[in-house]
Amino acid sequence: MAAGVLTSLVAAMGASSALGEDSSGFAVRCAPIGVCFCVNHEFEALISANASRLRGDLAAARSSGKLTIYISTPLSTKGGSHYAVNEAAAGATKKALATRFGIDRVYILNPAEVSMKIGDRNAGQGDYMLLWALVLGGERGLAEDFDAVYFMGPSDYASTLHLTGADDLVQLGKEFDRLLSENAKFADDVKNKRLTKESFLAYYGLRASAAFSTGARDEWNIARLANARRREMDGATGQLAVFFDGRAVDTGDYEDGVTPGNAWTGSIACSP
Repeated sequence: MAAGVLTSLVAAMGASSALGEDSSGFAVRCAPIGVCFCVNHEFEALISANASRLRGDLAAARSSGKLTIYISTPLSTKGGSHYAVNEAAAGATKKALATRFGIDRVYILNPAEVSMKIGDRNAGQGDYMLLWALVLGGERGLAEDFDAVYFMGPSDYASTLHLTGADDLVQLGKEFDRLLSENAKFADDVKNKRLTKESFLAYYGLRASAAFSTGARDEWNIARLANARRREMDGATGQLAVFFDGRAVDTGDYEDGVTPGNAWTGSIACSP
């Protein structure tokens, strides 16, 4: 489905729109920004409630004069990645940004925080990404509740994993051994071969960043869509600020989209 057609369809259908539901209870739902996801119908009320709560928090922060920043952080456990490490890195990045900009001057939304979870059951990536599309994209599809999006990069992980640029893979091996002895979930994943030391070293040594996250790819496209609309309204100075790995992205990157991660493209049926 072409982006322009999808955007027009979503605009006509409302804030969190339906494009059909199958017998499994999964359906395609769209955010106003024009991005859609396959979600579990049972989670829709929780997704909507969380989105409303977070928008309220953002509105309160902005009314108090704070700038608002969204952190895009890889959280999945694929390819050698592990949630415990990603959660710690996201928390450290939030703390570093608060220090950088001033803890009393910014409100930073970190999707890895426990308070952001959808209930106490296991939701899928599509469920979470609809939530973040609703929050990041905003009710008007302009990312209007945010001033900036920060995409995590290698240096954000390096500080969490105590990597100095010398013998990093050796240090990662020590981190693996520490987590194996101190984190029960980590140890269980290793025991059941959901994670190996080799894959852990390869991921955190070479690939740990938003560039290798399917969810972050969707968030990048959301930011790009919002900025395209902002430029039409207010010119370049009206754009959402975008950072990657601690630095502002290049000018050309503001206008480049990437292959979708979890977003539904219409090419396959919605299924669990």
